[in-house]
Amino acid sequence: MSSLVPVADHLFELVVSIDPTRSRWEDLSSKILAKRRALKAEIDEILERIPAETLTTSAKRALKTASLQLDDLASALSDDAEGSGQRRWRSIYGGLARAYEQLTGSLRRTPGYERYRFKTLRKRNFVRNLFHMTSGVVAALTYHFFLARAEALILIGVIAGCAALLEIWRRFDPRANDLLMRFPLFSHCARPHEFGRVNSSTYYVFGLLVATAAFPKFAVEVAALTLALADPVASNIGRRFGRHKLVLGKTLEGSLAFWGTGFLVAALYLGQLYPNIPTSHTLLLAAIAGLAGALTELVSTKLDDNLTIPVTVGAAVASTSLILA
Repeated sequence: MSSLVPVADHLFELVVSIDPTRSRWEDLSSKILAKRRALKAEIDEILERIPAETLTTSAKRALKTASLQLDDLASALSDDAEGSGQRRWRSIYGGLARAYEQLTGSLRRTPGYERYRFKTLRKRNFVRNLFHMTSGVVAALTYHFFLARAEALILIGVIAGCAALLEIWRRFDPRANDLLMRFPLFSHCARPHEFGRVNSSTYYVFGLLVATAAFPKFAVEVAALTLALADPVASNIGRRFGRHKLVLGKTLEGSLAFWGTGFLVAALYLGQLYPNIPTSHTLLLAAIAGLAGALTELVSTKLDDNLTIPVTVGAAVASTSLILA
């Protein structure tokens, strides 16, 4: 398994060298082809040589994804004359970035690799987490103190519409995508793989839109706060202290951190701003909010958890409230 460390390092170097925010398509030279060829050979050799049972499912999937994306990169570079290569470049970059994150994430949880300091593609976690937490808190408090439900729906609907238009624009216009991803807010908050995929903030806005349309005000506020505060706490705790694996690379420590944070946040918020709710009901609603969010974060695969968590937490809190009533 030690041979996976240099493979991860070489994959990191290749991903950085083709980063669309740092380089131009016209500047990609034969050096990229040489790096690609060498890395492809390394990965294929590992997949053939190392017994399947010694690789975690996540690491194996990451290596296979990287191998396929490297084939696509070679094809894109050879298609440059037709112009299709440049259009595929961003998607390939995103795929390789995801493969690197998945591989290193799996290795960090593998015995013997805990102390190895894998390189990060972009040191933007602090800024991203701060933006994530601040936006959720501001959304909940703004809704509570200043907006009626109809006003909130109009405001979030307008924001969601603008976000959708931006996603469509950058999907069909590579230059617009480059421009937006170089914009200071996006460049510091977006993850590398979001260069070729829908941004998490877009999912976040649509999740709040669905929750606001479907559930009572207090349930939406709790859902927004649970996502804003519990999700980044769980992510950091799981990455730093996670030892007991659950599913899809998630850990017991991260899930417990999500539940605990969600419970505390919901209990404090409801206790302070909704004092008319009995204390026993507040504690139960808070426990349900934390549990619903933790379970959703654990099993969300095809759908972004920024979309699913507000909806499931809002639904769980609203349903529990109806039962208690």
